Amino acid sequence: MAKTSLKRMRTFIEMYDMQDVLTVRKCTNDTPADRYVLGQVAIKGYQVDHKAGEDDYYIYVCKTLTAAAECVNDIIFDIDMGDRAVPAE
Repeated sequence: MAKTSLKRMRTFIEMYDMQDVLTVRKCTNDTPADRYVLGQVAIKGYQVDHKAGEDDYYIYVCKTLTAAAECVNDIIFDIDMGDRAVPAE
């Protein structure tokens, strides 16, 4: 698997002209995830934001950079995530 980074993911998102509906960022102590994971605010990992429509807005919290990249791929290529990824609550 090729090395990935936030910069590469953002470039990939721009290649498919989805920067207005899809963003990814690293969660830190200063910028925790907008959603809870197992009842706690996620402060480690990556957050993928997807605006699917006017009223549909999904936030995915991923534990690793690779998981975030897979999430971005699935959203861009409209692949069913099945049970392995659900929007964070």
